[in-house]
Amino acid sequence: MRGKRVAVVGAGAAGLSAALALREGGAEPVVFEAAEKPGGKIGTVPEGGFLAEDGPTALMAGASTAHGLAAKLGLAPEIRDARARAARYVFTRGRLHAAPSLGLFSAGGWARAALEPFWPGRPGPDGSLHDYLVSRLGRQAGALAAGVMARGVYAGDPERLSAQEAFPSLGAISRDHRSLLLGALAAGRASRGKPKPRPGLWSFAGGLSALVRAMAGRLGERLRLATPVVSLAPEGAGFRVGWDGAAPGEGSFESVILALPAFAAANLCRGFAPGLAGALGAIPYAPVAVVHLGVKDSQLARPAAGFGLIDGDGTLGMLGALFPGWLFPGRAPEGCALLTAMVGGVRRPQVVDASDAGLVELARAALGRALGLAGDPVFTRVVRHARAIPQIEVGHAARVKAVEKEAARFPSLALCGAAYHGVSVDSALIDGGVTAARLLKG
Repeated sequence: MRGKRVAVVGAGAAGLSAALALREGGAEPVVFEAAEKPGGKIGTVPEGGFLAEDGPTALMAGASTAHGLAAKLGLAPEIRDARARAARYVFTRGRLHAAPSLGLFSAGGWARAALEPFWPGRPGPDGSLHDYLVSRLGRQAGALAAGVMARGVYAGDPERLSAQEAFPSLGAISRDHRSLLLGALAAGRASRGKPKPRPGLWSFAGGLSALVRAMAGRLGERLRLATPVVSLAPEGAGFRVGWDGAAPGEGSFESVILALPAFAAANLCRGFAPGLAGALGAIPYAPVAVVHLGVKDSQLARPAAGFGLIDGDGTLGMLGALFPGWLFPGRAPEGCALLTAMVGGVRRPQVVDASDAGLVELARAALGRALGLAGDPVFTRVVRHARAIPQIEVGHAARVKAVEKEAARFPSLALCGAAYHGVSVDSALIDGGVTAARLLKG
């Protein structure tokens, strides 16, 4: 693969990671990105003294790939850890509760959950998150836990998400232990004495776009922005790629990596691989609108102190909200708070199509109920992601296997990104690197 030309289509986290790995391995990557900026859904916007993230807000503990990459790119001085002990909150039963707390469930709900170690049975091979947790914890506690996990991670439907595939640690516990609670305790004991992971959340002084800029900077002229790929066709052992933009053209490449959302990859493959396009199109996505509200501290009856809140039972009208102004310094002016609400999701997809004013009002009203927010925000920003998060629903492994089977018919074509092996930024970085390594070996 040394010296060979590889077209990388898409400059999100996976595409940039793949391109850097290819470059280091001696290949000649050319990255095509339809948007005017790299990063995909990662986007940091400074405005009015606030620093808003239009996609992911922070990187999670254990994101060793992202942390190592940041150090390699010279960003270590820019790394900022979130405040320690960032509390999580759940809105349920008409009130905001710290998680965990006694107020989350009734006495009966707690009693049933406490019986979980003695409850018979194990989950099926690929049951839904809702069914699994209700079977183990009871209807009240299980349904709430499933709703919190589904909305908080995937903006998804707990009755459709796969317990074992969407939440691998949960799947491991269910496979290795007869009890969810006892398995969690065993995992805690096993971690004693081992190196502790980084703090719960971290980012950069200038937001997550700092990582994207540094990756893009390493690629230099190999990255072509505002240059959408419009055609893709097998040519000999490689592919012919056509692109649009300010300098439209086409060229031959020994290999192609589609680092795109599954539906976008499907569109490019439909002409020469309808089976692959169909398999890619079977992966569902959740729509999400991000609504940033900058408010004065005096407008909040309850301080926005902590990680954020989740609409646990679906009665608040939004998926949840993050408190980035509290988590990281410099995200809001002195005396102000930045609240980032997420609305829409699988169960309320139509909400994303509301007007900006309608989405701001929805978020303001929901945060009024949860935090006592009064009055109009001093800063607003609305961003819509029509297909934001891939859904790891029951049967996801079979869908990915179908994609891989169809893609195997084209040895010089590879796919990577959040739709296949994990939706986090770190998972995308890993997938891009692994995909590049596989092509380099070939």
